[in-house]
Amino acid sequence: MSEFVKTDRKNAANFDGNDTDNGKKWQGLEDYRKKDVEYWSDNTRNISSSFATRIRESSRPMSKDEFEKWEDEYMDSRNKVKEAELRMQGDMRTNLTIEERMNLGINPDNTIDARAGDYFNERIKALREAIGKSGGDSNGAKIINDFYKTITRHILYRTPGFHDMTRLDKLAQLEDDREAAHDQVIKYLNQLNSMAEKYGVRRFTPSDFYTSEIKGSYGIVGKSRSGFDRDVVEAYYSRALSGEIEDEKRKEEKILKHGEVFYKYEN
Repeated sequence: MSEFVKTDRKNAANFDGNDTDNGKKWQGLEDYRKKDVEYWSDNTRNISSSFATRIRESSRPMSKDEFEKWEDEYMDSRNKVKEAELRMQGDMRTNLTIEERMNLGINPDNTIDARAGDYFNERIKALREAIGKSGGDSNGAKIINDFYKTITRHILYRTPGFHDMTRLDKLAQLEDDREAAHDQVIKYLNQLNSMAEKYGVRRFTPSDFYTSEIKGSYGIVGKSRSGFDRDVVEAYYSRALSGEIEDEKRKEEKILKHGEVFYKYEN
């Protein structure tokens, strides 16, 4: 296991008044802090990789208890990454670049976050019960309902035939709106995780996720990080609401088949 850098910057070295020596000490501390972030990022990826191997290569069903052990180990390692990032005091671009190490070679569909979708119904029930026992939370109920609504909207964009029936001059707007709908799903899932923590029940996913908004500020690395998170969240809700999604797809396909298109991209 990695040895944490536990000291604050101001207490981390014995200064002797020599600026050159002190500069070397600072550089050594910064290098060590960076290596600590890299260690925990690699550790997180190794957990993900081992989990994916367990999924692919074992015919033995995974119990809820086993999954939650994987989930807890993964979340603990991700938290260590965040703690190490704070000690390193790097900027957002540096953090995003290092966090990319967690996702190298990982299939979003086989991540622990995505597979947590199998327990969505159980966890949403636990959250609703916890909210009820606390006396109710109208905002919490709205977030839950809006999560379902935004998924329904995103499903529409993914429905076969919808893209083909969109006017060519509206395709760019369609892509922008599809991305915006996906971002909304991510935001609501992050809010559900925050609510789960607030009411003392298990989170819906170990991770929180980036939206596409970071692309504008952080270029290629922002696009890569948010793209991976988007794929994971789509895999998550595809498992969480598989029955509802199939029903919604059939409904949308029926509408498209009969030409009952009333969406703005056909006007």
